[in-house]
Amino acid sequence: MKQDDSAPVHNDHPSTWNALPAYRGDSQGSGFAVTFNHQYESIDEKAAHTSIKTRQYRAIGIGVVFLLAVLAIGSAISILSQPTSTSMGECGRTPEQARANGCIFDLMMSGWVHPPCYPQELSDQFLRENSFAFFRDREGTQPMPEAEARLGNYKFVYTNGSFHYQHCSYIWAKQLRARTSKPYILDSQSRSVEHVQHCVQRTGSPNVTQYPLQTGTKLSRSTWKIDCIIGDREVHTAH
Repeated sequence: MKQDDSAPVHNDHPSTWNALPAYRGDSQGSGFAVTFNHQYESIDEKAAHTSIKTRQYRAIGIGVVFLLAVLAIGSAISILSQPTSTSMGECGRTPEQARANGCIFDLMMSGWVHPPCYPQELSDQFLRENSFAFFRDREGTQPMPEAEARLGNYKFVYTNGSFHYQHCSYIWAKQLRARTSKPYILDSQSRSVEHVQHCVQRTGSPNVTQYPLQTGTKLSRSTWKIDCIIGDREVHTAH
C-alpha cells in the first residue's frame, strides 16, 4: 500500500520538538535566521555584560578614591587655616608689677591691661558721658577724684549704681570695635563667655534699688586676672 505523502506527520515526541530552536524566514528572502529562546544568552553577550560591570566598578572605585582625596585635602586646609592666637599675659598682681610690665589701668574695667587691649578713646567716652563719682567709703563721705581713681592704686572704690551696667555696655562696645579691626585684639575678661552671660543677666534684670545709689557699685582693683589676647580664642573663666 502506497503511503500518502500528503498525510499529516504526527509528533510523537512533543517535548523534544519544542526544545529545538525555532526558525523564521528572512523578510528579505536571503535565507533563514535563527532565533534562540530568550532564556539562552550567547557567550559574546555575557562577555559584554562582564566588561560593562567591570568598567562600572572601576569608575565607582575611582570616584570613591577621588572623594576621599578631596576630603583629606579639605581637612588639611582646614587645619592649616585655623586662626591662631597670641597671649600677652597678665599684667601682674600689684600696680608696681603692672607698670613694670608696661600696662595701663583701665578704670572702666577696674584692672590693668596691656596697651593693645586698652581702647583709651572708648574708655574716656564712657567715663565722660556718665560723669561717675568715686568714693572711698560706702557712705559716700570721702570722695576720690576721678584722676586718682584712674591711677589704679586703690584696693576698692565705690561709685554709682549705674557703673556696673555701663561696664557691661563697655565690654560689648569693645567686642564690636575689635571685630571691625585686624588682627582681632581683645582682653580675656571681655572674651569670657561666663562674664558676658553675667552681663546679659544683669542688664536684663536690673536692680532698681541699687541702680540710683551714689555708691551702688563697689569696684575691686584687678578682681579679674586680665590677659590681652591677639587673634580668635574663646575664653572661659569663673565669675
